[in-house]
Amino acid sequence: MQHTARAGRGDVRVTLLRALLQGPAHGYELMRRIEEASGGVWRASPGSVYPTLALLADEGALDVRDHAGKRVYALTDNGVALAEAAATQPPPWAA
Repeated sequence: MQHTARAGRGDVRVTLLRALLQGPAHGYELMRRIEEASGGVWRASPGSVYPTLALLADEGALDVRDHAGKRVYALTDNGVALAEAAATQPPPWAA
């Protein structure tokens, strides 16, 4: 059985921003991107991802639209700046 590291609150924010640099996505797609980027050793739960996405949207970092019954998140100009800054930090699973 493979151990999966638990995501911290700040780690989820940084990792979601990094994942959104790949393009708009819905929440479960973002969780899949994070898991794939970490080689399966790091996973963010829906209970940490969705509140963080809502907070980022409230801060103006994300644009949220409904597409085919799913909420799709995309970076705003402000979000791109935050995501590019996050991309300069080592990913949480590298620690």
